[in-house]
Amino acid sequence: YRKEQQYKIDKRIVKAEEELRIEKIEKKLVNATKEKYEAVIATESTKKRVEGVDPTLLWVEEVKKLNSYDRGFLEDLMDLMYGSRRGYIDRGTSKELIKFADTRGLINITDVRNGYGNLLAKLTEKGKYFLRDI
Repeated sequence: YRKEQQYKIDKRIVKAEEELRIEKIEKKLVNATKEKYEAVIATESTKKRVEGVDPTLLWVEEVKKLNSYDRGFLEDLMDLMYGSRRGYIDRGTSKELIKFADTRGLINITDVRNGYGNLLAKLTEKGKYFLRDI
């Protein structure tokens, strides 16, 4: 009977130790996740401060992250802006190009139209910077 009682006690002790071990692991995980989120928040805060002072510092990083496919869009954008179309968006203009440039803030599409009804796109400062870099 005593051995059986001691076995039950030992079983409870082992169970309690394992629960404590699991709690410690969970706390470490929560702390690691919390630190990761704090680092992301600090990075975003720094980016916003830098953007307020000099946005070109962030643009440098964006340009570095562009892959060859995206760089092809920049070449097409240069052709659209400085080629024979002079920034007017016609039916032959790639929708993917317009989406690429507009979502990244490289162009502003104005309400100005030419004689054919095509809209005029104008480069933003960011767009000029990106095209200068290719």
